[in-house]
Amino acid sequence: MPGQRLTLARAGKVELREASRQLFVVAVSTTLILLLGSSYTQVGKQFVWVMAPVIVVLCVVVLLGLLALLRSARRAAAGTHLAVDAGAGVVSGFSSEKTVVRLRLEPLSAVKVLELHVRRGAGPSAKDPRSWATLELKLEDGTRLEAPDAWGPDDQADATEALLLPLGYELSRLCRQPLKVTHLWSGETRTVKP
Repeated sequence: MPGQRLTLARAGKVELREASRQLFVVAVSTTLILLLGSSYTQVGKQFVWVMAPVIVVLCVVVLLGLLALLRSARRAAAGTHLAVDAGAGVVSGFSSEKTVVRLRLEPLSAVKVLELHVRRGAGPSAKDPRSWATLELKLEDGTRLEAPDAWGPDDQADATEALLLPLGYELSRLCRQPLKVTHLWSGETRTVKP
């Protein structure tokens, strides 16, 4: 509802893709633990000091993978990625840090900074750099709520920024906070009033 409420939900395919990657890591690590554990009794004592640390590291990977799966399950169950309701005066979402937290429900007055960061030269491949834009809602306690991001060709950073600007303007209007747009490669910053 324009000027009243904005709700952003992640597509089910995105949640399923993330969960399947995490499940794959947990399954492979568990299989390796079982294989190493079963061969543990068949090897000589000199290999015990080699295999024990590997098994411990794999157990840590399984634990972290299960925590990531729990986080994905909570986000999928909530069905909402970020919601701002000006009428009720609340904002809800998940922390952008990779922690296992529940959906946060905060008063709208807790939103202190609304930022749109645009980067160039981002991405996993140095041969194929990309531009990346991300919205961030920073709360008064210093935490940031997850918000959408967009990727595009490196030489079209302005077009990538333009993908998130309308959403940033609407969030700015609902939160009654100015939108701070920063081009990180040049340090150029501009502020857009709500």
